Amino acid sequence: MGNNHITTLQFGVEGAITAGATQYLYPGNGATNANEPMLRLPRAGTLKNLYVYQRVASGGAGLTDIYTVRVAGADTAITCTLNNAQTGQDTTNTVAAAAGAQVSVKLVSNNGADTSADVAVTLEVEFAQ
Repeated sequence: MGNNHITTLQFGVEGAITAGATQYLYPGNGATNANEPMLRLPRAGTLKNLYVYQRVASGGAGLTDIYTVRVAGADTAITCTLNNAQTGQDTTNTVAAAAGAQVSVKLVSNNGADTSADVAVTLEVEFAQ
């Protein structure tokens, strides 16, 4: 796509996730939080190419971690479900976001026995020239 500019947003968790709960990843590599920390886009763009890495997987079949990109507090089609896996991606879905839109990543752990830890998430934003 010619002269478009792509920026990578990063979200993460250092240490164990909160098992059996919904939480939001901090920008960079911090923690999870019951509140929703968001990054504001400086101009309109297209969100795409979600990549998820967990150093420690969930610990067993059926213990899933669902990562969902959110815009302005609403879930989008960009999502990645890990079932006892360390890596996953969504390189299919894209979402347009307006200038000033706030972007976040929601994590849902479906089980209190989930042992996932040390999560790194990247999401690309393509800005048209």
